[in-house]
Amino acid sequence: MEKNEYEIFIPKMVDLGLPSGTLWADRNVGAEKPENYGDYFRFGEAEPFTKQSPKYNWRAFRDGIESTDLDAATVHFNRKCHTPTFLQIKELIYNCHQEWGELNGINGIQVTGSNGNSIFFPAAGCRDCLSRNLKNVGLYGFYRSSTPINHFSGYRLTFANSEWSYDSILFLNGYSVRAVAEEFE
Repeated sequence: MEKNEYEIFIPKMVDLGLPSGTLWADRNVGAEKPENYGDYFRFGEAEPFTKQSPKYNWRAFRDGIESTDLDAATVHFNRKCHTPTFLQIKELIYNCHQEWGELNGINGIQVTGSNGNSIFFPAAGCRDCLSRNLKNVGLYGFYRSSTPINHFSGYRLTFANSEWSYDSILFLNGYSVRAVAEEFE
């Protein structure tokens, strides 16, 4: 698998037959394989959120961070990709089938598009903003969008073994990022 200058594994982009033509990465930002959890990111930060990360640099976001220097997918994949918008997450939910299962012993959902192509989202849980510990690993998947709702929260894709949907979350917690692209070389 090829790596870029940030030592991040470059994903394969998958066409799921979505009406917009959006391509979804086959793995999370920072993951070597599709079933790996990868890194966790706070909203508006391109560097992974770890136990050693500095305090969150709070900003009042009014606009999305898609394809900016604050977008983890854009920064790590040399501007070829971006973190999905809220509309791209909704399109994925409403146009694809999901099924809870395992890939190489890791819990998550297999998402299959209308064209039969599929990708796996591991149930990576999240990194808690206060304790900085990982929570809900193997039980839930939380995937960040690039779209804020207000000055302190944004949208995310969320799933467990019996459901998948979108909801709102605080900027402070660390969530997985799955890159998307409109075109990919």
